[in-house]
Amino acid sequence: MKKGFRLGLTCLWIVSATLIITHLWLTHPDSVPRFPESFWIWLIEIYGSQNGEELANLELLVTFSISLVLVSVLTFAAWVFWHRYRLQTILTNAVRRNSGTPRIAPNVKKEQNP
Repeated sequence: MKKGFRLGLTCLWIVSATLIITHLWLTHPDSVPRFPESFWIWLIEIYGSQNGEELANLELLVTFSISLVLVSVLTFAAWVFWHRYRLQTILTNAVRRNSGTPRIAPNVKKEQNP
């Protein structure tokens, strides 16, 4: 159940962050670098846009795709960083706990050689 909840929460994060970035990109196009004009002409020819509405759909598709890739890569990088940091913390704590002198349980007697 916990794993399914985490997966659902991660998917919700990816979709919502992608939509927010896409919205910001489309409403403030000057805040992100532009693609070269030749790229857009090539993309329009491949997509087959005939009017302004199809051009707007193409722009939405491109910005959504790039936002999805960006959010997915950053989420995966954060996940890797978190698990490595958590593993490092676990290993460091284990070494600290086991680094002292070996302890003998109070009820166990040492064997003596005659």
